[in-house]
This record gives sequence, structure tokens and C-alpha cells, in this order.
Amino acid sequence: SILALCVSTEDIPEYKTVMEMTLNKFGPSLHFTGLEFSYLLPNSSESVATTVGYTSNSENKAVTPETLYGWGSITKEFVNSVLFTLQGEGRLALTDTLGEILPEYFNAELDSSAAPVWPQEWKDIKLYQVLNMTSGIPDFFQIIAVYVNQGKMTTWEHVVTMEWTMEQVMTLAAQFQTNQLSECHKIKFCFPAGSAYNYSNTDYMLAGLIAEKVSGLTLQQLMESIVLSHVPQDGIAYFEDAGPLTGEIAEQTAAGYCDILAPDIPSGTDASQWPYYLMGAAGGLIGNTAAMNGLIRSLFNAEVVPKELTQQFLTDYYVSTKTGKLVNDMETECTGESFCYGLGTMYKYSPAVGSLYFYGGQPLAYWSMYFYLPCYDVVLSISKNSSSLEVIPLEETLDDLLAILMKKEPETFAHHVNPKFCPSSQVQNLNLGFLNNQMVQ
Repeated sequence: SILALCVSTEDIPEYKTVMEMTLNKFGPSLHFTGLEFSYLLPNSSESVATTVGYTSNSENKAVTPETLYGWGSITKEFVNSVLFTLQGEGRLALTDTLGEILPEYFNAELDSSAAPVWPQEWKDIKLYQVLNMTSGIPDFFQIIAVYVNQGKMTTWEHVVTMEWTMEQVMTLAAQFQTNQLSECHKIKFCFPAGSAYNYSNTDYMLAGLIAEKVSGLTLQQLMESIVLSHVPQDGIAYFEDAGPLTGEIAEQTAAGYCDILAPDIPSGTDASQWPYYLMGAAGGLIGNTAAMNGLIRSLFNAEVVPKELTQQFLTDYYVSTKTGKLVNDMETECTGESFCYGLGTMYKYSPAVGSLYFYGGQPLAYWSMYFYLPCYDVVLSISKNSSSLEVIPLEETLDDLLAILMKKEPETFAHHVNPKFCPSSQVQNLNLGFLNNQMVQ
């Protein structure tokens, strides 16, 4: 039973003080009632957690290290690990085109009972361009916003609570690009593959569809066998692509409040029972922060997929989020105000810690984020129980918590586990300020 799980807790005042300040300052306006933070040090298999607040606004049930939250887009790198596994088996390659992987969707001669036909412009898109958000395929949330404004869809709440399959999401994107191409280009949702960057959840619905078509298994089966088998002992994690959540999972998950979508959804609406059809491959993982820490470390330490494939996460196909162009030198091109997006994760070089891999994910009712510092093999993560376009508070909070951790664990941060990812010189100022809300989705 997940209720019997034991996670190490740490009641250090400095962590609690920072988290309580965030909760008290931003919780009421952004509709979250609790925070869960944990970190995982090298040579340790157990995360250390600190929690504040409550799991909902209607009962005094305290957040614990066993409380679950939606991870949103932090799902994406694990969907990629499924594709990497299929690549290792010789079933596909990241340089394959959509026309090569899914030819049935580009054959205009198919009868009406077959798969819908996609725009021919998609045929030459390479798989890695799907995964690093340079495909030029429009994001389904962006499409929904246009259609609701045009009156072609009723309300946001109706759309996001409908049953969707990955193929239906792709059909929506294909029809939008076909029927509103000029509008799509005008608002920069559509572009030739490799010419720009646009954060598109549709790309990962497509990645999930590819995984199912190539393997003959459901994405749920693939995630359970390839990814969730690596959840650490102190972690709890599930993958959901239908929903809503039920049973013990629902009981362990904090109530989640939606604050991001549209005027027809009142700010702070309880979205805990909304389904996960539009999450799935783009954001269907749910868990505690200990599970997030353990899975992230396993992924970057070549425990989920072989080392030669893990290298793709670390160095391959990273693009500038400003231009969409492939970067040649991550350390010099992904620093300062510039971020880079790779195969389902973000990267920034910081003089304070060296290479930093990170991601922030928000499904419809939660917000989660991790930092992974490969120089020291340290990972830390945080979750709150509301979604919001105002993401700065959580980024700054994790910055502050990392600064405290670096001061409290000087021996850890003096030892370089992976020197090639380390800063070129020691920086004394730990006011890190890594992140920019425009770059986290």
C-alpha cells in the first residue's frame, strides 16, 4: 500500500521559512494551499523532504512527503526515454521523418475508414524536431484558444474535460494548419520544421502516438515497464492518460486548483477530478517529489536507457528557445538570458553551479519543477497544488532552497562527481537567479 510508504523528513527552519514565505505571499492569489520540497544527494537512495501547508482549501489535512501532485511537462523526458528504448531496439531513429515512421497518415488515397490525412508539410519533419519543439506543428492549447475566441468551440472547460485520443489531438492540429494556415503562420504557431521554436504539447501527443504505433503497446504499458519500474523506494508515481483519478491515487493526491485557462473557468476552480485525456504523453505523470528526484537521477545516470542513448539527453539536439536553431556550444550559447531546449528537458549554464538541467511542468491543476546538477549529481524538486501563468514564485523558491542546500552541504558541493559539467571557477555569490518565466511551460 502506498499509505505505508516512509519518506525521510527534515524540519530545518531555513527551508520551512522560505516555503512558508512563498505560501503566505502567493498562496491566496495563486490558489495553492501547500508546498512539497525534497532533495537527493549523491550516494544516497533516499530523498529528504520538507512540507508546508495543507492538501486542500476545504480541510486541514497537512501536506506530507507522501502527498502526490501532477508533474505536467516533466512527463516529456520520460516519454522520450520510451522512444530511446525503441530506438535501441532498432525500431526507429531520431533522424527518421514522420513520413517514414507513420506513412499511413500521409496517403491521400486511403479510404475514409483509414487514418486521417495530415498536411504534407509534416511529412519531412524529423522525429528529433518533434521532441525539441521545432517541428512547426501547432500546440493544441493554442489552437483551442483560437477556436474558442472564434466561437468554433464552446468553452474551455467543455474542451479540456472531453475525452480525447492522441490521434484526435493530431487531427485537430492537422485541420487547424490546413484550414487556417495564414492565421497559423501569422501568430507563429506554424513554421517550416527547424526554422523556429514553439512550445507545443501536440508534439508530445505525437511522440506518444508514435511510441504506440511502433511498439504495438499502449503508452501506459510502455511507461510502466520502461519508466515506472525505476521509481525509488521512497517514491510514488503513476502515469495517467484518461482519468479522472480514482481510488487510492486520488486519496493521496492534493486537491488541485486551475488558474490559467480562460474567463469561463473561475480562477481557483477545483480541477482535481478533471480527466487526463489532454495530459497523457504531454503531462500525465503524477507523484511525490521523492519519485521525481529518483526518476530524474536514474534517467540522467543511464539507468533507464543505455549510456549511449542517455547522452542524447545531455548533449544532443539542443536548440535556442529564441531562434529554434541547433546550438554548437551549450556552455556559451545557453547562458545568461538564453535557455536551450533539448529532448524533453531544458538546459542553462550557470557560473554558480555549471550545467543545470531543469523543467517546470503544469498540468491543469498543479505546478512542479526540478533542478538537476550533474556536476554534483544533486537533484531537488518542488510541487504546489495549483496551476498558474505566474510561475516566478516557484522558480525563485527553488533557487532560494538550492542556495540554502549549497551552504548546508559544503562537502557535497566541493566534490565534483562529473567534472565536465562543473563551473570553471568557484562563485561565492549564491543568489542564483537561474530562471525566466517565459522559458518554462
